[in-house]
Amino acid sequence: MKFCNVKSASSGSKPYEGQNKVTKYHYYPHNQHIYLLPECAIQQVCNAVYVRLNHTQPLCACPSRYKDPCSASLNVDDQHSMELVTDIRKKPLTMVKTCEVSSEMRECRAPRDWSLLALQNIRTGKSHYLVICRCPYGSVLGEY
Repeated sequence: MKFCNVKSASSGSKPYEGQNKVTKYHYYPHNQHIYLLPECAIQQVCNAVYVRLNHTQPLCACPSRYKDPCSASLNVDDQHSMELVTDIRKKPLTMVKTCEVSSEMRECRAPRDWSLLALQNIRTGKSHYLVICRCPYGSVLGEY
C-alpha cells in the first residue's frame, strides 16, 4: 500500500501570499450562504468538501486570474479536486478543491513528499491548507 503524507505546522504573524489582497464574495447555492473570503494563495485549498455530509466549506476565493470561482462540486471530475483517502477499500470522506487544475500539479514522490501542508497562525488560530503535490492514483494518506 502506498502512503501520501500530510504535514501541519504553526506559523507566526508572517503573512501568507495573497493575505492583503481584495476580499471577494461568493455565493454557494447548495448551502445558501454568502461568504466574505480572502483571496487564495497559489495551490491553497479554496474549498473543503465533506462528501459524507454533503457539505462544502469555503476557505478562500480564487484570484481574478482564474476563469472560474472555486468549485463547490461534490464530484471529483471537475479537474480541481484531490480526494483524501485513508482506506483504499472505502470512498473518500473529504475532497479538497484548488483554483489550479489538479492534473497540472506535480505528483508526490513517496515517502518523502507531503501532499498537504496545514499552517496555523498562532496569533489568530486560523488555518490555511496548501496542496504541495497530488497523491498518485491508488495511494492513501499516511499517518505522519
